[in-house]
Amino acid sequence: MAKKILFAGAYGIHSQGDDAALLVLYRELKRRCPDLKGAVISRHATEDLYKPYGLDTLPNFEHESRKAGQGRWFRGFNHDDDRRHLYCLLSHIENADLLILGAGNAFVDYTIDLLKGPVPYFVILTLMAQMTDTPVLWFGVSIGPLETTLGRKMTRLAAKLADIITVRDQGSLQYLRSLDHKGEIHLLPDPVLGLDPGSRSRHSFPPGCSRDERQVFAVSVRAVTRQMGMEYQRYIDTMASSLDQVIEHFNVNMLFIPHCTYEHGSPEQDDRTVARAITGQMQHQDAVFSIDHHLSVDEALALYKNCDLAICTRLHANVYAAIQGVPSVAIGYHPKVASFMDFMGCNSYCIPLEHLRPETIIHTTKDLMRNKISVSATVRNKIDRTRTDINRYADLAIDLMR
Repeated sequence: MAKKILFAGAYGIHSQGDDAALLVLYRELKRRCPDLKGAVISRHATEDLYKPYGLDTLPNFEHESRKAGQGRWFRGFNHDDDRRHLYCLLSHIENADLLILGAGNAFVDYTIDLLKGPVPYFVILTLMAQMTDTPVLWFGVSIGPLETTLGRKMTRLAAKLADIITVRDQGSLQYLRSLDHKGEIHLLPDPVLGLDPGSRSRHSFPPGCSRDERQVFAVSVRAVTRQMGMEYQRYIDTMASSLDQVIEHFNVNMLFIPHCTYEHGSPEQDDRTVARAITGQMQHQDAVFSIDHHLSVDEALALYKNCDLAICTRLHANVYAAIQGVPSVAIGYHPKVASFMDFMGCNSYCIPLEHLRPETIIHTTKDLMRNKISVSATVRNKIDRTRTDINRYADLAIDLMR
């Protein structure tokens, strides 16, 4: 009888990092178990975003928009709610052989109430799995920051009830230990590093953006906040000025590649909005190019293959660049970015967000260009050595399904 797995995480929001991790694990499990069936529990299930990858989509219990959820708990948990979708989801979990939670920043409490926010979301799904004897795997998660007592207590409960826990960084392992979790924790590399560099897709640069006369630098941006280290508008201003100076110094084209194109939240949740704010302030418009449509994981990965260098705020833009052997200047808006660059042996090319200045970007880019060949070789070797470890995710999932 064919096995069935369910994925639950930050899915259905056109987020490259989350979707790529899912695909790495699903493709490896399908390679080992060709009859395997998979489905994604998603906020916007009607959009059927995962059909091209061979995955079904199931609705979760989040509201369709922030506005719809204002002042309310999850769908089905308010006194006047229809609860049929909860019973339907419970039935799907009961009929699954494994529930996979993650990957990525799964346990954060930027938003939290008793029945609202990422941490309660995973607790509820875990309790449904417990009710139906379906095993739970934490898949390459990061933990924290957890600023609330409720967030810490709920995370500790979810960890206690999980069958297997895998984290993607040492900081998350230590954080979970600080919550008094005494069970086994597997520390494994970011699963996105398991993407095949020989992408299944080809995606051309926009017209006019060619390597015939100029090198091409990939650029990834995202919204930031003061809590991350810099006010949003200052980030926009700094990036615009910095990238103009990089163009002047190196005579390159800049290609903005979006890694999250979520259209149901605030405008800044869409990387294309942030890119337009930056490029609108830049002086060298003839050297600036942007991708303005949704990209599949394979399409985005293919774009990095032909770039000469990358300047990336998004964590997984740095990961995509590394997979293709392209050196990157990382902007560390979160500890996970510095952790990844340190893992790759490239910590000197990570600029903390609070230290972001045009002169730091120019200095770091100059240094990286001088050492480009050796850095590329270091990155490729690290990726090759990492692939065996990434297969451990599939090993653990199969063990649970048995």
